[in-house]
Amino acid sequence: MEAFGTWGLTRDHANLTMHSGEGRHRVAASITAPRGRRRWLGLLGRNSMPVERNTGRDPTAKELAEAKRIAALPKEVQRQHPSALAADQSKLDHINTYGWLPEFYIDKPFRCRDCGKEEIWKAADQKWYYEEAKAHMDATAIRCHDCRKARKAKNKHKHD
Repeated sequence: MEAFGTWGLTRDHANLTMHSGEGRHRVAASITAPRGRRRWLGLLGRNSMPVERNTGRDPTAKELAEAKRIAALPKEVQRQHPSALAADQSKLDHINTYGWLPEFYIDKPFRCRDCGKEEIWKAADQKWYYEEAKAHMDATAIRCHDCRKARKAKNKHKHD
């Protein structure tokens, strides 16, 4: 049985409901914060356990194989894949090109130009790079995290 939970939060009230294939099951009583304790209630919605973000660095063989499989699929199938991340066209207006603009991002496996290590350029990182950092669409990941870090340090020492 696969289950997942949701928090319902308002200013004075918290509610946790667990969902499963058989329907909804309440597993925790509703909590109403007394006056003066509302600040504590706000902490309930936060993740109390640290969550490790999958950055694409040091991917397992399984993660790498899955990224390669998805990258090899036709664009129409990639677009519908659950891991595809929609592109915000309004944030891509800085690109003055006659070429294509992405409709979505998927995790892209790549081999480091310097050391040959395989990593995955995650869809969320691509979205940030193109839409927030305003990079050109022809720019792609070519170096692994360790080689980029070493190169930056080397270049920094050159200029000091």
